[in-house]
Amino acid sequence: MGDKGYAGLMADLLDPEHKLFVGRVVSAADSTRAGVKDLDVLLSDESLVLILDDTEHVWEKHKANLIQVERYHFFGASARLFHPGAQSPLESGTDEPEKGGMLDTAAQLLQRLHTRVYGPAAAAVATNEQQQQQQQQEEG
Repeated sequence: MGDKGYAGLMADLLDPEHKLFVGRVVSAADSTRAGVKDLDVLLSDESLVLILDDTEHVWEKHKANLIQVERYHFFGASARLFHPGAQSPLESGTDEPEKGGMLDTAAQLLQRLHTRVYGPAAAAVATNEQQQQQQQQEEG
């Protein structure tokens, strides 16, 4: 997949309280080169960027930033692309275990890394920033 919508949906699944990503998700659509995902669109220090993706070869210049995860087929299009005729967890009304599945493991890893890099107070700051953004959108 790799498109912005899919990346946003996965970010919502991994971070339902929007404390880690806060709208900062880069997808394949943001890349300036076809067939390759790149961080050249960012205005920040690339050493502060963590890439969570199921495909290593598309991050040729940023393998040091990559944490490769198991491919997750929650949505129908993804399940059928890799397993023709298969139903996705969304379509069948099932999902991986709430604790110990790939999404839970990835979410826990992201939380630990975020706390290690930014400290425990960062989550509170991110939540406050998100609340301010939501308030501005509601007022605007």
